[in-house]
Amino acid sequence: MRKLILSIFLILFNTQVFAGINQWTYLSGVDAFTDEFSSTASFQTGGYNEQIFVRCKNGNFDVIISFGTFINKKAAVKAMYRIDSGRVVEGYEWNLDTEGTSIFAKDGSNVRLATELINGKEKAVFRVYDYQGTPHTMTINLKGSTKTISKVMSDCKTGISNKDKTLLNNSQSKTLMSKLYFICVNPDNADVMSFRVDRRNDGSLIGVDVNGSNYFEWYFKGKKIIDDKTKLRMRLGLHKIYLDYVNSTARATSWTGDKNYVCE
Repeated sequence: MRKLILSIFLILFNTQVFAGINQWTYLSGVDAFTDEFSSTASFQTGGYNEQIFVRCKNGNFDVIISFGTFINKKAAVKAMYRIDSGRVVEGYEWNLDTEGTSIFAKDGSNVRLATELINGKEKAVFRVYDYQGTPHTMTINLKGSTKTISKVMSDCKTGISNKDKTLLNNSQSKTLMSKLYFICVNPDNADVMSFRVDRRNDGSLIGVDVNGSNYFEWYFKGKKIIDDKTKLRMRLGLHKIYLDYVNSTARATSWTGDKNYVCE
């Protein structure tokens, strides 16, 4: 059903979303029949149907890349992307639409990709491999992406836990600029701890979501976090959690000892 809706969305918006080429556009509205709210940040390269959508529809958040050519009919497909001169992200965390010409990031990967697009400076390059193994590459300009994608993420309150949505809906959601993700691994025992850092336009903290192998998920609000511009320090009972976002490391301490993590 989700793929069918995606295909309909692409057909309906293909001829009207893009008033211009090589520029990011933000559109929002309410469906006259269903009263569903939707918003979209989109960019077209100028190639035949080569475009990217970042969409909030009825509370669901999607990042969709259309290559304008047939890729495959499989449920999952191999793709990769690179933001500016950063690391190459490659894997099968993508699904195809029913037409087999567009891919969309799976849950979890969609928010991370949108965040990387927001924080990018110049360009993003996407590559997908079709059913014959032939690569198809698309490059998009990131100028204007921060403002438009942030609006869509704010519309969906993407990445914010349910218990914080009410608070953010009152005032803070409109100032939410970025969500930075850190996946940290303990080299000694392969334990994983992940962080999502939510910040406002002025760089101040809204909060940090922490989850891990040995920790249940917990959302720390900004006023309970010590931020010295290089490290974040949080405390939960006897546990102290540190995220060094400059050197990309993390540490968890308790009465049982210290655990050190390397982040990416």
